[in-house]
Amino acid sequence: MTQCNYCSLQLYRKQAKERGNKIVLRPSGFMGGIEVFEVGKKESIPKYKGPSDKLPNGDEWYEKHIISWMMEIGNSCCC
Repeated sequence: MTQCNYCSLQLYRKQAKERGNKIVLRPSGFMGGIEVFEVGKKESIPKYKGPSDKLPNGDEWYEKHIISWMMEIGNSCCC
C-alpha cells in the first residue's frame, strides 16, 4: 500500500524544512488537482508555465521546482 497524499505532503514539508526551503501548493491548470513545489524560503514564485501540449514538462522553473502533482489532499491521514 502506498502513502496517502496527506502523509506525503507532511514528509515533503519536513524534508524541505531540513534543506531551508518551503513547500508551496498551487492549483494545476493542466490536469486539475494540486501542484506541489519546493522553493527557497525567501524565493518568490515567478509567473511560470506549467505542462501543456506545447511544453509537456512545463518551463525551466517549473521542472526545477515541481515535486509532485496530487489530485486532492485530505485533512488527515487515510493510509
